[in-house]
Amino acid sequence: MQNFIIAQSRRVKKLIQISFDSLVLALAYGFCFVLESGSMAEAGSKIHLVVLLISLPVCLFVFYSLGLYRSMVRYISADSLAKTTSVFFISAVIFWMVSASIDNNFEWTHLVVFTLLSCALGLGGRFIARSFLRSSNHLNRSKVIVYGAKDLGRELLTAIKQGNELVPIAVIDDDPELSGALIGGVRVYSPQDLQKLVLKNRVSTILVATSEVTRESQKRLSNLLKSNDIQIKQIPAISDILSGRATITQFQSLKIEDLLGRKPVPPIKELMRANTSDKSILVTGAGGSIGSEICKQLIELKPARLILLDHSEYGLYQIESKILAKVEELEIDTEILSIIANVCDEKALIGILTKNSVETVFHAAAYKHVPLLETNVYASIMNNVFGTKSLVKASIASGVSSLTMISSDKAVRPTNVMGASKRFAELVCQAYAKSQNSTAISVVRFGNVLGSSGSVIPLFRQQISQGGPLSVTHRDMTRYFMTIPEASQLVIQASSMATDGEVFLLDMGSPVSILDLAKSMIRLSGYQPYLAEENNGISSPSSDQIEINFSKLRPGEKLYEELLIEDTATSTSHPRIKKAAEHPVGFDALKSYLKEMESSIETGNVAETRALLRRLPLNYLPNRH
Repeated sequence: MQNFIIAQSRRVKKLIQISFDSLVLALAYGFCFVLESGSMAEAGSKIHLVVLLISLPVCLFVFYSLGLYRSMVRYISADSLAKTTSVFFISAVIFWMVSASIDNNFEWTHLVVFTLLSCALGLGGRFIARSFLRSSNHLNRSKVIVYGAKDLGRELLTAIKQGNELVPIAVIDDDPELSGALIGGVRVYSPQDLQKLVLKNRVSTILVATSEVTRESQKRLSNLLKSNDIQIKQIPAISDILSGRATITQFQSLKIEDLLGRKPVPPIKELMRANTSDKSILVTGAGGSIGSEICKQLIELKPARLILLDHSEYGLYQIESKILAKVEELEIDTEILSIIANVCDEKALIGILTKNSVETVFHAAAYKHVPLLETNVYASIMNNVFGTKSLVKASIASGVSSLTMISSDKAVRPTNVMGASKRFAELVCQAYAKSQNSTAISVVRFGNVLGSSGSVIPLFRQQISQGGPLSVTHRDMTRYFMTIPEASQLVIQASSMATDGEVFLLDMGSPVSILDLAKSMIRLSGYQPYLAEENNGISSPSSDQIEINFSKLRPGEKLYEELLIEDTATSTSHPRIKKAAEHPVGFDALKSYLKEMESSIETGNVAETRALLRRLPLNYLPNRH
């Protein structure tokens, strides 16, 4: 029945509304006199029929002229209340005027009763019809929860109600003052009620209509992905909606970064500018994930000169193009130099640093792919250890004021060559920092960054796009994660705190289960995770499932990562930056270790080099997981 009515033409639907309003007006007029006399005969008297026959066409003409029949009943809202009330009040006045003109006894009490009754019948009938028509596909509509009760959330609710595919059963908002309120008939709940609402109502989708999701709510959304067959989507950026590039109902899958990332702490301007604004700056590894983002952050701080250094021609070209475009956009006069060079070439580095009067260096150049470096031991040591030594020596010789090396959590109790080489590089920085007073040398240590070339997330995205399976090395593996922009900002701020070989640690939050990460990314992509051992009797995944396979730990991999070598760390002037309490090796001892490593590499005996890595004070244990 509902579908039959919906399928009718607009003309037929208008005729139905006109007929309904005619009946409402006739009933309201007749009831005025029935209420007064208690007799139907009085309501059907000849004079009342004359008034009705004259007034009714006039009222319907007024209704039509005022646009009452332009609204589609399925989509009427509370905003229609004022217009509908006003037109029925006008109809009461019309009946009163016609009655007065032919000496009929339509008194002011009749006017009040007529207005109230016609409004009640007219409005009530319309809202009942709206519910009836909207219920046509109700059982087949997906239940959703809208996250966000502000302007975007309210607009989204309105858009959802005008469609036939979704039905909103609740609104969630972090503002406690909104809890319990009604928006378009839908109740607002606190984030603590989210899990209960999802389970009770069998919700299939959560629609995020806000950019202000608290850290606690991010965790709740992430936990929902882990334990429920649910999708989390967000509306497009408000700028895209306002510009017409997107509509509010063009939902996008929420990125895993939006759930695993933390709400960034606003950078401290003084720390950001101390070593950067109006300075001549060199960034090594400028074409890499971290190096390129550091360059993007630096250009916003308007340095006098920014030197992009990398041994990869393609990577350097990519970042140079982006930086030059940013310089033009910002309309600044920062000089940009792109140099292809190897950080192991100390003589070339001295020439670059001296010629360009470099004051600040960010050392992001490093080999970092753990399994690859297990079979390329010499390349790892030469680039990560001796490349760092060359840059440090060149910086001191050229009068650089500040040098900051980017390290890794894999340097803490390393189980792989990459981690051992980064720990060795940390010792190089610390020892040279203590040996002189002209250059402030420091180390910034942190874990995985979301989306970097060495991160598991791009690999999972690729595997999902191919239909799976996703390869997880171990069900108990965990990793720290941070967004690249946040990590880069913190590196820049940490550099301004350096004085004497400090090792700074970035607050990475809590470690993330890689298995849970894989499941979440599958669900965010609109599929369900499939694990063979959790699906007894089912031999293969269905079309809406993506399989997760467990392989084994690759050479050098650990189940978990750490940030602290010692057990203590002290706070700094930034809440997300800590300072490790570690004991560096002496400068003479370091020189001895470097000489031993050079001799070992010259022999070409990889087994001997690995044995030396174990003997050095790096705490390198390759069989530890």
